Amino acid sequence: MYYLFLCKFLPNPIVSVDMLYYYVLNFSVISPQEGIFRGNAMINVMQRLGILTLTLMVVSCDTPEFRQEQNICTSKWVDKILPRYEQEIYTQTLSREVPTGETTCTMAGSIMTCKQVMRTEYYSVPAVRTVDRNETRRAAKINACTQKKCFKKYGNARCETE
Repeated sequence: MYYLFLCKFLPNPIVSVDMLYYYVLNFSVISPQEGIFRGNAMINVMQRLGILTLTLMVVSCDTPEFRQEQNICTSKWVDKILPRYEQEIYTQTLSREVPTGETTCTMAGSIMTCKQVMRTEYYSVPAVRTVDRNETRRAAKINACTQKKCFKKYGNARCETE
């Protein structure tokens, strides 16, 4: 039900479908350290799956006609605005579990089990990543081209035939 509501009222995405595919297929780009939640590996996995699910929902909202027009515009603008890859240095935040010095012990029958209490410690390291400096400009041109083609052919920005 929420999915249908989202598809009905969601405006055209600012990010192109190709960019979404890139982030979904390479979701190592969305590192756990760059996410909203840090430290807990299970939360990071859930966050990545949530991003993947949302991306697939947004992409599946597009009509086949919209995707066809977008593919035409993408091929046109990828040739006009070529990727300009550059490496940049940034500060990457990593986490590690360190013992606090406390121990928690539990008794199960005649067996005592003790575990060290751990805490998440964050630290920063310099890292290098490759970015496409033209990606934002190209995506804006692709979206404008797609919307223009949809308005011209179908009378709306989403290429809906109904």
